[in-house]
Order: sequence, then structure tokens, then C-alpha cells
Amino acid sequence: MVKRQRGFSLVELAVVMAIIGIISAGLMLSLSGQRDVVKSSDSQKTLAQIKKSLLAFELVNRYLPCPDTNADGVENRTNNACSASYGGVPFQDLGLSLADVQDSYGVAIRYAVNQGTTTLANMQDVGHSASYFCNLGCSIDGALPAFKLTTPPLVGNLGSGNFTICHPSATACTSGAISSQYLADGLSILLVAYNANGRQLAAGCSGLSVREAENCDTDLLYWDYFLTKNAQNYFDDQLLGISGYEIKQELLKNDSTALNSVGSGNNGSEDNSLVTPPPVPTNPDTTIIGDYNDASQYTPLSGNRDDSVKIEGSLNAPLDLNNGDNDLTVEGDQNASVVVGSGIDNLYITGDAKSTITLGPGNDFLTLMGDLTASGSITASSGDDFVYVAGNVLGAIDLGSGNDQLRVDGDLNHAIEGGPNTDVIYVNKTPAEWGASGQIAYLNGFERIRFNDGTDQDLP
Repeated sequence: MVKRQRGFSLVELAVVMAIIGIISAGLMLSLSGQRDVVKSSDSQKTLAQIKKSLLAFELVNRYLPCPDTNADGVENRTNNACSASYGGVPFQDLGLSLADVQDSYGVAIRYAVNQGTTTLANMQDVGHSASYFCNLGCSIDGALPAFKLTTPPLVGNLGSGNFTICHPSATACTSGAISSQYLADGLSILLVAYNANGRQLAAGCSGLSVREAENCDTDLLYWDYFLTKNAQNYFDDQLLGISGYEIKQELLKNDSTALNSVGSGNNGSEDNSLVTPPPVPTNPDTTIIGDYNDASQYTPLSGNRDDSVKIEGSLNAPLDLNNGDNDLTVEGDQNASVVVGSGIDNLYITGDAKSTITLGPGNDFLTLMGDLTASGSITASSGDDFVYVAGNVLGAIDLGSGNDQLRVDGDLNHAIEGGPNTDVIYVNKTPAEWGASGQIAYLNGFERIRFNDGTDQDLP
């Protein structure tokens, strides 16, 4: 008896083919998604490299370049002012290639700078963020940089013409919203990678999702979001800003005297006689991306070992670095307590101090680029300490014992204790301005005061 082999019926074959089709489609979608993620990561690396190159340019030249408006790789200026406040990255000026300033889809990266840079008077004004880009005729003596420590953005003064990035969770991207609606503000440079649909950007930014349309126009608002291919909310842009704090820090970490003078531009007044700010910590051993929110993000070294930590955001959880020669940089607000033990410590905070800072025995440095708020305080121990507050003092300061120095560029609104030994305070005021302010009432235990005109006097 001959047995016939039974094959698949047409219906069964159709079912099998349908299943294979579904699996194949799923695999293709998965592979497409993985490809998008890889390309997105590559574009982000490109933005980071451009930012690094811009800061390196600033370090060498002491100003930042204007945008390239004619795609020749060189910045464009008209009568020393920027020809436009947005355009391409001047890759030749930065020592890069054309490919180095394109995203992973081959689309040119947008380079947007402070919108006041198209007016020379703004660039010559030390009180304007456009001064970061001034390269000629910036001051009476022609010295660079044109910007100084007092150049915005500062706490309470974001400066005019700077950029704001709205938070992904924001329901609308508008100016004047509450701070939680913003991811970053006061940015003097904004880099944008438009990615997959970048070549199709229309002059009027039509046909884009609401968030990508915001990144396409030329106002001061940009909007960040998550990678999504949803037609209505399509978004694959990537944004990276550079703040005035980072621009200043790049110079200070290599030359602590670079910004000691307010300069002689349109609105400057000399403070050459004030003591040079403390050195900026460099080359951290550990970098925390974003905010520091809990102890799992970093475990301080035990014993007398040296910690060197940089937080690229705000400090939102207590941090005790123990003993040793510790370095700590916080590129945001200090919202939780910081303690350093005995040793030579160097702390640098770009935002406000909103909690307690305790410095142990040793010759310590503390730089606070924002305000010492009413909820914050600074307490030092023995040793010759140097504290610099670029903003206002609204919280308590006790310098402890030792020959201490305190420099305050803002106003005093809280009692300050110098402690035993010889303590000196430097104020960014003339003797007449100091006398009229009545702020001497806040000083206790200081032996000498120095003013920004180079004069000084003993204190009772």
C-alpha cells in the first residue's frame, strides 16, 4: 500500500505566511527603532564635541565666534557685530571638518547665539551677554575678554537675548512661565540637531509637530522632548545649550585672574583691586550627569582619601565628603547640605546655596556664583579660608578661626561673623557706596575692609 505524504493546504500556507509577515514586520520595526536610537546617540555626541570645541576656542581667543551665515565654515561679522544670531557652526574657525558639524543624517547643526550680538553696542557692554562674542573694539584698552564675572546670566538676572529650553512635560512653551516648565534658561548658545526630517524644514516651519516647530523658528524659546515617531507629536530634535556660567568657568579654571576686573567697556567699573577669586576645581575623578538626588549616585571615599566630584546639575541630597583634600563642583543650586572634613577643600557652586555648607579644619576655598539664600549658611572651622560670593548674602556666614578672607560682589543682608585672628572682607563698592548702604551693621569680627577703588580701612 502506497502512503501519500500529506502537504500543507492553501489555507494553512496562508496562515503560516501571515505569521511570518507579522514577525518580519515586528523585527523591521524593532530594527528601525534601534537604528533611530543609535543615530540619536551619534548626534548627541556631535553636539557635545561642538560644545567642547567652542569652549576650547574661547579659552584660546577669549571670545566666542559668531554663526556662519554663508556655509563657508567661517564666522560672519558685519562691522565687528555678528551678521546674524543664528546659522551654521563655523567649523573652520574651530578646527573641525564639515562632517563634524552635521548630525547623523548629514543635516547641518544650528548654531544660535545671544540675539543681542547683531548690535555692536551690546557686544561692548559688559552688562550684556552679547559681550561673550565681542572680539574687537570691546573696551578702551582693547583687552579681552570683554565679559567679566558680573556679566549675565546671574542669579536673578538671566540677561536679555538668551535662550530658554522648555521642559518635556510642559503643556506649552511660553516665556514668563513658572520655573518647573523650563529645562534650562539663560543660555547664551543653543545647538540644535534636527536629524531625520531636518532636510525638509520649510522656511515657515510648516508641517512640523508643535515642539519641532518651536525649535525651527528663530525666537528665544526651544522645546525638548523624547524621541517619538508618532505622526502628531513627531520629535527627534536634540538640543544642547551653553550657559554664561560654563563660559566663565572655562576661563577661570585655567586662569583664575582672567575675570577679576569688571573691565572698561560701556558700562564697566573697575574692581581690579579686589582679591582674585579662588581657583576653579578641574579634572574631576567622578562626574555625575544631571542632578544629584540620592546617595546611590556616589559613595564618598572613606578615611583621609581625596574626593573629586563634579555634579552637572543641582545637589538635591546631602553629601558628606569626609576628610581629605576634596574638590566639589555643582553646576546648579545647592539644595541639600554639604560637609567636608579636615583637609584643603575647594567647592564651586554655580547657582544658589539653599542649605548648609560646612567646611572642616584646613585652608578651604568656596566659590558661590549665585546667592547665599536665607535658608542657606556657610560655617567654617580652623584654618585660613577664602569664601567668594558673587551674589547677595541673605544667610549666615561664620568663618571660624584663622586669617580668613571673604569677597562679596552683591549686597549683605545678614550678619556675618569673621571670628578670631585677622579677617578681611572685600566688597564691590566704593567707600561712599559702602557708607550709604548701611551694611557695616552686618559685620562682626572683621579687622579690615577693602573697596573696589583700591582703598581700604580698618574696622572697629
